[in-house]
Amino acid sequence: MTQTQRRIGRSRQFWLVLCLVLGEVLAVASPVSAARRVAQNPADEFHPTLRGIGRAELFRLDTPEPPEKPEKLKPVRDRDADGQKRIDAMAWFMKGRFLEQREEFKAALEAYEKAVQIDPGAAEVYRALIPLAFGLNEADKAMNYALKAVELTPDDFLMLQRVGIHMATKDKVPEAIRLIEQASRSAKLDKLSGQYVSIMRDLALLYLISGQIEKSADAFEVVFDAKTNPEKFHLDFQMKSELEKHQRTTYEAIGQVFLEAKRPDRAIVALERAANTKKSKPGNISYSLAQAYLMTERPDKALDHLQTYFDAQLQSKGKGAYQLLAEILKAQGKSDTLISRLEQLAEKDQFNQTLQFFLARQYVDANRFEDAEARLKKTLEREKGIEGYIGLAALYRRQNKPAELLQALSQAFARESELANAAEDLERELQAINADEKLVTGLLEVGAKQAEGDSPKLDFASSVLLAKIATQNKQYDPAEKFQGARRRDQRTIAEEQPRRLLVSADASS
Repeated sequence: MTQTQRRIGRSRQFWLVLCLVLGEVLAVASPVSAARRVAQNPADEFHPTLRGIGRAELFRLDTPEPPEKPEKLKPVRDRDADGQKRIDAMAWFMKGRFLEQREEFKAALEAYEKAVQIDPGAAEVYRALIPLAFGLNEADKAMNYALKAVELTPDDFLMLQRVGIHMATKDKVPEAIRLIEQASRSAKLDKLSGQYVSIMRDLALLYLISGQIEKSADAFEVVFDAKTNPEKFHLDFQMKSELEKHQRTTYEAIGQVFLEAKRPDRAIVALERAANTKKSKPGNISYSLAQAYLMTERPDKALDHLQTYFDAQLQSKGKGAYQLLAEILKAQGKSDTLISRLEQLAEKDQFNQTLQFFLARQYVDANRFEDAEARLKKTLEREKGIEGYIGLAALYRRQNKPAELLQALSQAFARESELANAAEDLERELQAINADEKLVTGLLEVGAKQAEGDSPKLDFASSVLLAKIATQNKQYDPAEKFQGARRRDQRTIAEEQPRRLLVSADASS
């Protein structure tokens, strides 16, 4: 045997021994071999606690024979009629949820109604039913369910708020206020939460709509506190954004409510914050600040802010701005400078009709009649306005010129679109006229002359006005005469209307 053959032989022996060793190891490690070893070894050698147990007994499966029928489980307590109702109601409620998700809203509403018919005390069903009923324009039905839900859950502030808002949208403001007030008093409501701020905001707006300024200001105190201290009320981004964007909850709007409620100090704080925001209009806010500072007996500060409004040449506050100027100057003891200040403003803002008319009225009060008439007529030539005609009426009343007075009043009454805004001024002027017996007599005489003849000059507006003045002064015969003139003018207008239409049609053709 060669050396190479001997080397191959030894190599084969080595691999044979290695395979035998590995086979033994694998046999020991496998579950089958493990089971075989357990079966071969006595039980007492496997574990001390199993001594005395035979091999057959160790592996016997003592499973009982299965019963012919499964045993019926018995409930711990029997289901009563109420329990069954709750289960049936829940089934209809779940069906309603399913239908609503599929956008089968009418069917969903019917399912919810079935649920509350079976279980009228199911508050959770009402929460889903009410908004769905409103969404389907079933307002009366929704209201009835809403009131029932409130009875069931008097402390559910979310439900109370939602129902209150729905009431408000249906113009039932008193009922809405009552419900949201109840929500604000709920023991479950955290008074330092965004939800509380939301409820108080809604309440503040409802109070404002209903003219309850003091209560509105009280509710806005909470909103203002939340805007200035959002961390205190744990406001999230959405709530803070709502308070900033809503026109009724801006600092300026809240300041106005404080001002109306005669809380000038709080108004100043809110309005100063408003003035510092980029979106504010400095002129209008300055006007409000002037009002607030005057209320706190700081006329100098008030005048500074009012001047800011004037410098912007705004007209949004109408003649109220010039009346405020008069009040501030009076508080300063400088009323004698009012006309000169108004003249300076009028020179810079010549197209401000309200300012020109207001200055003319000051001329009348100061017996500067020529200046008043010139300014009034010049302004009216540029643009007609009821305030100008009322100003002329005041001038001619003071001068005891009944013919000119009647013409001015007639022109004022003819401007029907402006009557509502000038009603108070016009009524004051009529009261002043009625207090002057001589002037009333002169007006009625002028009217009677204009009503004479086949072609009377008395127009419809003048006849209505004179009939009113005569009646107020208990001169019933002239009143009846002017009433007749009014009816005649009405007939004339009715007769003339078809002819005017024909003329208009011919012209267009």
